[in-house]
Amino acid sequence: MPGRVIATNANDSIRRHSVVWEFGSEQFNVADYTMWVESKKLNILPTSIAALFVAAALLLLALSARRAKRRKLEARGISWEDRKRTILPWWVSAGLILFGLGLVGWFGWIYLIHNMEPTFQILGIFSASPTQKALFLSCIVFRKR
Repeated sequence: MPGRVIATNANDSIRRHSVVWEFGSEQFNVADYTMWVESKKLNILPTSIAALFVAAALLLLALSARRAKRRKLEARGISWEDRKRTILPWWVSAGLILFGLGLVGWFGWIYLIHNMEPTFQILGIFSASPTQKALFLSCIVFRKR
């Protein structure tokens, strides 16, 4: 199959990209048998383009926020160099960066390699049922209303 097998009616081994049906000749002589398999292939190009657009949007948002802060400080008569800065200890900054990179790497690995939604994978750790997963996501979506 072109992608990872997600569903089939195969009665023998199921591998990542292939399935095997095993039958005796007597099964085909008596009745028809429909064999089916579903696979899911990740489209790398659209996913990469979407990731680039998200990165560009975040960069523009950060630059816009910085320019707005600079203008706000200038309106109050404070130069950019004299602004009050919040500086974390180096080990806190390094820990947050490593945690963020690890989280991004894990989400990418789950999404790109396993073709799964990371949120459902997190909920799977807690053995949540499909109903509980849907309820949890609906609470997130409608939280601000």
